[in-house]
Parts: sequence; structure tokens; C-alpha cells
Amino acid sequence: MVFLPGTPSTQNLVPTEYFGTSIYAAPVMGIVISIVVFVMDYMFYNWAVKDCAKKGEYFEVSEDEEIIDINNEEVMKSLPSPIKAFLPLIILIISIFIFQKKVGIPNYAVVLSMTLTIVISIFLFNNILNIKESLSNGFSDGLNALMITSFIMGFGKVVTSSPTYQMTTQWLLGLNMSPLLLMFISINIICMITGSSLGGLEIYLNSMSKYLLETGINLEVLHRLSAIASAGLDAMPHASGVVLANSVAKTNMGDTYKYTFVSQCLIPMVGYGLAVILFKLGIV
Repeated sequence: MVFLPGTPSTQNLVPTEYFGTSIYAAPVMGIVISIVVFVMDYMFYNWAVKDCAKKGEYFEVSEDEEIIDINNEEVMKSLPSPIKAFLPLIILIISIFIFQKKVGIPNYAVVLSMTLTIVISIFLFNNILNIKESLSNGFSDGLNALMITSFIMGFGKVVTSSPTYQMTTQWLLGLNMSPLLLMFISINIICMITGSSLGGLEIYLNSMSKYLLETGINLEVLHRLSAIASAGLDAMPHASGVVLANSVAKTNMGDTYKYTFVSQCLIPMVGYGLAVILFKLGIV
């Protein structure tokens, strides 16, 4: 989500506050890297599935999970058509673009677009979903995410205000390191500590955005690269997203994390390196 321009992810929104950019910053770079990372992840998981099959490891259904036969015509008739299923996503993308032009403030544009999409989705899938239950679960999950984010932001404010952090920042700046390399290392270290891409990105930009602005690097490039950098070491075993994914899938961290680390840490970091190369080639 952080690679592709126009996505409503918070990591794509945060840089707009510091660089005055839009969520469509560095479109060519973002689209190219998104495709490359997708292909790399696809190839890796194809290899992983085949490797597991060789070891005799296959998908296991939990006791409380329901198996649906997709070849059953009655089952397929109860599902929405592909066009209807993709319509909310299409509406979201188009409305973000329109509101971005009309409102001008990325945060407001995304909120308005998502609100519009949710309302339309309620009418589209009213006969399929339990709307009351869906809204209740949505509010509950949203509140949990908000609380976690608030805790991380509070932690970040405390860290950036400490003398040790200020001394470390000054020491890093004194190394005369490439600004893009410094950004990559710093954001990933903070992401690793907090277990959050949003936390790492927010904490770093809150203290280092002024320095980045003084480098003279294209602001759209800074936006896209900082967002991409936050997708590196954020997927640590203690990250809430990783823990939640294992909880939902009813899997063991010890069995799944090696795949998570490659697809969610290593490959995105390779993507950052490729994005820097595109920038050096003038492809933005």
C-alpha cells in the first residue's frame, strides 16, 4: 500500500503533512516499484508453496472454519458479481482523485472518499452482509487501531524529546551520510523498535523533516521514499499486524515468520534500493 501512489494508507498520508505533497507523489517511481515488489512477492510465495508441498505440508482447515465449494453453482449465485465486488474499490480510487482536486487537503480527501465508499457499499451489499454487525465490528476494530496508533505516537513524542535521541540525531547528521541512506537506516531502526511503520515514519519525519527539506531533493521523491522505507523492518514479531495475522489465520509465529520476514521486510527493502536507482536515473 505504501508503494502505490494514490492509496489511502496512513503511511502515504503522513509525508503530505511534512512535504506539502499529494498522495500521488512520484507516480512513475511508485507504480514501477509496486509492480516489481508484487512480482517478487508472487514468485517467492509460489516457491514457498511448492517447497512446502515437497515437505508434505498443506493447508489445514480449523475446526471452526467453513469449507465452501466454489464449483457449487448455488454457492456462486449467492456471491456478488465480480463487477459489483470491485465497484467500491473503483469508486474509492476515483473519488480520492476528485476530492484531492476539489478539497486540496489529502487527509480530508481520503476521509471523504472512504465515507462515500462505505455508504455506497452498505447499499450494494445490504442483502448479503449483516450491516449492523459489520458496522459494529468495524467501529471496534477501528477503535483498537486508533488506540494502538495513539500509544505509538505518544511513545514517539517522548523518545524524540529525550536528550539521548537529540544527541543520536546530531551524531548521525555529523556522519555526512547520503540523506537517502540515512533516512532508510533511521526509519527502519525506529520501525523495528516500535513494531510500526506508521510510528517509525511519524517519529522520523517529526524530527528530521526540516533537514530533509534543506537537502534540496525533490519533495515528491522524499515523500515516496520515506513511505517505502517505512515498509521495511516494521513487520517484527512484536508488531501488532503480524500478531493479528497469525491470530486470525490460527497459525504459529514460529512456522510463519520466516515467510513474513522475506515478503514484508527483505523484499520491501530491496524495493527501496530500486526506487533510489530510479531516482538517480531521473525516473520519478
